[in-house]
Amino acid sequence: MLDRREFVSLGALLAAVDYVPRALTAAEFGAAEEFVELLVPGAKGARVMRYIDLGLAHGVGDVEAWKRGVGEWMNGKRPMGELAANELSPGTELERFFGVAKRAAIEAYALSEEGQRDWLGYRGGVHLTAFPGCTEEHG
Repeated sequence: MLDRREFVSLGALLAAVDYVPRALTAAEFGAAEEFVELLVPGAKGARVMRYIDLGLAHGVGDVEAWKRGVGEWMNGKRPMGELAANELSPGTELERFFGVAKRAAIEAYALSEEGQRDWLGYRGGVHLTAFPGCTEEHG
């Protein structure tokens, strides 16, 4: 469990210009960043792999599975469509990694400022003078 100081320092690590991977090697991190960018366009700009790498470094997820998956993808770089076709019944290590990486990338992107603003439509920091409630019809 992270204490408050460690948690605050993670925010600084995410924003750092020269990020040094904590769980993956620099080569693995670069390949994983390329992989998740193919899964979620905009992931690199949203620093998705930084979120994932820090999570892996702090025990969220299986570091060795990421290393094996990234390593296998770097060796063959199978097309995403091919990997996605077997997503529901993965038969290889790389196909299993595809599912793990996809879930992690989507979660990390949704937590990022870019993901909340561009994907989820969050308009934080806006002062409301009144709250109109739900303005959509639901059946």
